Amino acid sequence: MSGKDNADYDVMFTVTKDYQKKVLTSTGIDIAKNNGHDPAHLPVPATYIINSHGIITAVQFNPDYLKRASVIWMLRNLGGAL
Repeated sequence: MSGKDNADYDVMFTVTKDYQKKVLTSTGIDIAKNNGHDPAHLPVPATYIINSHGIITAVQFNPDYLKRASVIWMLRNLGGAL
C-alpha cells in the first residue's frame, strides 16, 4: 500500500473561501499557501481497514470531522481483514 496519498483514497475536499478566511483569522494559517496550490484542499478524516492482499474491507468516511471511527467500529470490522 505504499505510495498511496489522499487523492488515491478520494478524501480531499475543496475548502470554501469563507472557511479559509476563518482558519486564517483564528490560526494564522493560509491553507492554500500551506498546501502550495489554490484552490485550498483538506482531507476528510477517514478510516480504512485493508487486508493483507491490499483489499479495502471496511471504510468509515464522514465529511463531518467530528464523526470518526470508534474503536468498537474498528474491532467489529477487523474480522473481515484477517
